[in-house]
Amino acid sequence: MPHSGADAHYPLVTGSSSRRRLMLFGLLGGASEIQPDTEACGETEHLPVIFDEPPEPEIQDSETAETTSVIDGRTGFEAVQELLAGTKPLTWVFTGDGVAAGEGLAVDRRSFVEIVAAQLRRRRRLDAVVNTAAAGENASGLLDDVEWRSLRLRPDVVVIMLGIGDVEGAADSADPGDFRTTLERLVECVRADGAIPILQTPNRVAECSRLDISELRARVRIIRETARDASVPCIDHWGRWKRKESQGAHIDEWLSPDGRHPNALGHRQLAGLISACIGLCDDPKEAAVTNSASDELADSSVG
Repeated sequence: MPHSGADAHYPLVTGSSSRRRLMLFGLLGGASEIQPDTEACGETEHLPVIFDEPPEPEIQDSETAETTSVIDGRTGFEAVQELLAGTKPLTWVFTGDGVAAGEGLAVDRRSFVEIVAAQLRRRRRLDAVVNTAAAGENASGLLDDVEWRSLRLRPDVVVIMLGIGDVEGAADSADPGDFRTTLERLVECVRADGAIPILQTPNRVAECSRLDISELRARVRIIRETARDASVPCIDHWGRWKRKESQGAHIDEWLSPDGRHPNALGHRQLAGLISACIGLCDDPKEAAVTNSASDELADSSVG
């Protein structure tokens, strides 16, 4: 019988320690406790990765932190890059909403997850890349199923894409405060399992998307703030697409006819930034990222 969100029960992976069981059950609790390839590296440019948008005073984020995302003394992306430089085979889990699932993408085209996976496998043939994203997914649904969708795979890195699915009309996703709390719990669960979480902002959307842009901007802001406050690496697709648009790019050419999900060109844009952030691009110009607090957090406005 199909599972039903928070009411479902998933067995923990065979061989998990009792410590891991206690940590997961302690974090997740019951439902009542959950409160509201080459093509990916095609551009030769310096990529300011986090919070790289020009200022828009009418939509200001909260006060920025003094320091950048740090994991045991390393910036967030450096921690991932150290894993890549090692010899241990890694398990990468990509999860989230319809963008990561390739919704709206022609069947003969590759999603950003498939592009990044191909790059990883060329360099690290023993790495496993699993995509558990689902069309229409939102943050609360992902948290309900986090054990089955991510943690039972014993990942080293979990890359989360959320935002668009949370403003597509789901009643339980209407409150941005619930989105923030749920995102924080997701980060806690991934970390408790010993994996590195990576958050992503969604891609920008077109006017024809019929999405509430103000609600989507609120989610972008929350993703950034959660990444900052929890010291989590964040890949800011929203900011980069905005910057590209200001430089003359036509982002409608990167979107499927629904105006919200990327097409093949859009997925290449997403994959390119991910590859640059985690250090998959061989060309230093393409792989450059900003890790200093002044560069990353000087402007976190959302437009």
